[in-house]
Amino acid sequence: PGCMDISQVAAGCLHTVGLKSDGTIVAVGRNFEGQCDVVDWQLSSSLPLMVDINPDILNLKSKGNYVTCYIELPEEYDPNLINIESVVIWEINGSAPNTALIAVGPFGVGDNNENGIPDLMVKFDRQQLHGTVTIGNSDITVYCETYDGMSFEGCDSILVVDKGKDHLSEDQSSVEY
Repeated sequence: PGCMDISQVAAGCLHTVGLKSDGTIVAVGRNFEGQCDVVDWQLSSSLPLMVDINPDILNLKSKGNYVTCYIELPEEYDPNLINIESVVIWEINGSAPNTALIAVGPFGVGDNNENGIPDLMVKFDRQQLHGTVTIGNSDITVYCETYDGMSFEGCDSILVVDKGKDHLSEDQSSVEY
């Protein structure tokens, strides 16, 4: 009778976790590694969003100021209602960065991918991001909230490289490889 309100189940090798209809989580089974200690678990209530981070290839030798991020909410939501102060890089490769990466610089609403759904363009400090990524593929998760408290998150993958030499001047043609 106590299991009648379980709406979803996930099973491990020697344990089972259930999501109850009230949103609480229960677990039964072997608990040698704490896999059934679910008291402090929280479900993500964030809605998905589309994220496009540019450049797609981030060169650590670049001296640019910003990395651009386009945030596209589900069609029924207005990107003008995103609280700019809530836009952060939430995770890099599944882990929270040591320092919060908060959107900085200019922002605006447009339609970067020309699909008819407006998106919000924000900028992140490139040098701060350089300090948090490693060479290779990086999955960057972005989180934001609207002024009415709705939360959203989405992920984009970029390639991080460390190629070439530093620019010798402001002239981009001075790159030596």
